[in-house]
Amino acid sequence: MLLKALVFASALPSLQLAGMMDAAESSFVVDAELGLVLLSKDSNSERQVASLTKVATAVVALKWLHVNEVSWDAEDRFRETVLLLNSGWEERSRLESAGDPVTNRRLLSPAKYVSMRCMRIGLLNSGGDCPGLNAVTHGVVGAATQLGWEVYGFKQGYEGLLSPGDYKVLQVEKTEGILKVGGTILGSSNKGHFVSKVGAGGVRAIPTKLMDEAVATMKGLGVEALICVGGDGSLSTAQQLYEHGFPVVGVPKTIDNDLAATAMTFGFDSACHSVVDALDRLQTTAESHKRVMVLEVMGRHAGWIALYGGMGGGACSILIPEIPFDLNNVAKTIRHRDKNGFYHSLVVVAEGAAPIGGTQLYEETKEDGESRLGGIGEQVAKQLSALTGKETRCTTLGHLQRGGSPTALDRVLGTRFGVKAVKLIEEKRFGRMVSYQQYHVGSVSIKEAVRELNLVDPEGEVVEAAKSVGISFGD
Repeated sequence: MLLKALVFASALPSLQLAGMMDAAESSFVVDAELGLVLLSKDSNSERQVASLTKVATAVVALKWLHVNEVSWDAEDRFRETVLLLNSGWEERSRLESAGDPVTNRRLLSPAKYVSMRCMRIGLLNSGGDCPGLNAVTHGVVGAATQLGWEVYGFKQGYEGLLSPGDYKVLQVEKTEGILKVGGTILGSSNKGHFVSKVGAGGVRAIPTKLMDEAVATMKGLGVEALICVGGDGSLSTAQQLYEHGFPVVGVPKTIDNDLAATAMTFGFDSACHSVVDALDRLQTTAESHKRVMVLEVMGRHAGWIALYGGMGGGACSILIPEIPFDLNNVAKTIRHRDKNGFYHSLVVVAEGAAPIGGTQLYEETKEDGESRLGGIGEQVAKQLSALTGKETRCTTLGHLQRGGSPTALDRVLGTRFGVKAVKLIEEKRFGRMVSYQQYHVGSVSIKEAVRELNLVDPEGEVVEAAKSVGISFGD
């Protein structure tokens, strides 16, 4: 028998047609295998069947309800299903356990309560870009679509929240294939109206007027929650937005791997691979000319990129912010290599490294944003040349560490982070940041996450392992 879904709804007084016309007030679920349309009486109802093979968005389901036809063996099949849905949990279990001849029993088992409310969420990337951002977008859009939600991607970070809103609707078909793409399809910004980190780690309050405008933009677009992907500065802004009363979930993003609340962030592995690749290339030219090659890498106040990249790339010396150095000790290591027939050396210097009793070098200091470190590599190269008498060259890797395709690890981690962010919204756990600890993706409060940096332990196992194979830290 062919019956229009609309006829089904009108035949049941408990299901109001008025609710069907407003996606924000009703929940729609479509089972693709049986062709069965289930809808809740109102948005507060969570009585839906869990064993669904496909979930459609409210908009799609609404069109389907009014246009498409459904093929049934009998109209009673639909009536029996609604009877079970509208009956209480105990009644539904009794009917199943009593062997009631319901033709679509397999749809109702296992019987679980699942909320399928239609929702619209926002997503933005803020701060410096890095490989893996598109993997997060892939995870968010995929998980949200499975719930029947819509995702609005705001462009150029928080700037996209300014009235009237600069955004694009993100759908699965538009995000297909972006896993391997570096950068971000949404764009990002570490400047503008919403910068909360100033100077060397200071935090400023975002003006209330800007917060009001951002919230008004999202509410005007029907966005009910926002996923903010960024580092400690961007997440500081996210925390202020949450404290301003808007539902926010954070996703940690930094190649520096310097957030204490998560063991690893996506982008870090890709950055380390860039360092290793650079060292592999520098090693061949260093060996040809019996030179010392100094490579300056990013990391700000944390030495993780230098440490992991340097170890992976065969550096003889690694200088990091957490261990003040004496270049006389580095020169001693280089002379020892020469004595043993290794006439070339690779030295990795983190941009935030400083000599014993010295200070970090800045290429640019700013009052309205975070100051930019740099220049220590050239200084180290000149002094090592004078101390060893060897020809020394410096290369600053710079933004090559942020570009290119993400590694497999960053693609998977970014996707998992995106999915978890959607789960946190579904569970209404706002003010939380996705966190990776002991191979498990969980969450912590944003406020706690941005409070402390994740720095290299000078006495830790990784540093100890490096020293055990002869790597000098200049201490």
